[in-house]
Formats: sequence, structure tokens, C-alpha cells
Amino acid sequence: MSTQEIIEKTGSFVKEVDAKFTKYIMVIGTFFLHQSKNILKFLSDKNVISAGIAIIVGTQIGRITGAFVDNLLGPFINLIVGGETKYLEDYEIEILTVHFKVGLFISNLIQFLINMSLVYYIFQISQITNFDALVGQSVTAGTIAMQQNN
Repeated sequence: MSTQEIIEKTGSFVKEVDAKFTKYIMVIGTFFLHQSKNILKFLSDKNVISAGIAIIVGTQIGRITGAFVDNLLGPFINLIVGGETKYLEDYEIEILTVHFKVGLFISNLIQFLINMSLVYYIFQISQITNFDALVGQSVTAGTIAMQQNN
């Protein structure tokens, strides 16, 4: 077999493989494009995107609340109590050689209460239908409750 014949056979083989490969790529691409539309439709119909955003926002609120309690409230409580530890989480009570991490519990309790308060007030504010009536008023829990009853 001559070099020219080898080149021609190789060229025809490459063209055949290229045509099949292109066909398979087109089929796979069309399938994924169609499925991505279905996936996006599913995500929007089932409010998965909204839930994901809520989880991300909730996580960040939790981190901010944790930083607030750990770095601002904790040292302030430590200053009032006059403890030897630097962080609120480090407070322990020892009873019969058992260490109870009271500071960690108090820190988590404060974070929980702040988070639940934020969730409550955000929910209350989201229920207001007439924001124009609140303009010029100081917004309090009573104002929000009155607005909901109207």
C-alpha cells in the first residue's frame, strides 16, 4: 500500500468518525438542552429557587447573629459577670467533676432568640399590604399589627 492510499483511507476514516462524533454531540446537546429547560421549569414551579435563596439568606443571618453574640454581646456579658474567660462560650460550671458548658448554651439561646425575632418581624412586615399608610409613622409592632387588621 502506497503512502497516498494510506493518506486517503485515513482521511476518509477521519471524516466518517468526525461525522458520527458530530451527530452524537448534537444528540447529547439537544437532550441536555431539553432537560435543562425541564429542570428550570421544575425549579421555578416548585419554588425551589425561592427556598434556596431563603436558605442562603437565613444562613447569612445566622452567621451575622453568631458574630454579634460572640464578638459584641459575649464580651459585654463577660465584663458584667467578671468572668475569667475571654468568650461567653467558654463559661463552664463544674458539679461533681462534671463540666456543664453553660456559656455555650446561653450563647446559642441568645442567637436563637435574635434569629426568631428577626424571622417574626420580617414575616410581619411582609404581611403589610398598605406601605403608604406607614410613611411618616414610626414603625412598631403595634403599628404593624394595626395595619394587618385593616
